[in-house]
Amino acid sequence: MVTEKIFYGCKCDGCGTMLRDECEEDIYYDQETYIKDVAWDSEWLVTADGHHYCPDCRQLNDEDIWECKDGKRYDYTGNPINE
Repeated sequence: MVTEKIFYGCKCDGCGTMLRDECEEDIYYDQETYIKDVAWDSEWLVTADGHHYCPDCRQLNDEDIWECKDGKRYDYTGNPINE
């Protein structure tokens, strides 16, 4: 019998890079919360509005504001800043 199982990965909204392990293999989990936790632990920015940014596509400025390469800005906890 063939069954279907859904797995979740994480892709950077800035550059499209997939979240990978130390062997450069894409990481997938069968629960969405697991992949978000792994992304956060891997120093990715996981935002409240569902975006994910790798360390190369986001920077924390002197005012503790995340500035992303695509122009989006987030407070320190990942909530969007609407200006």
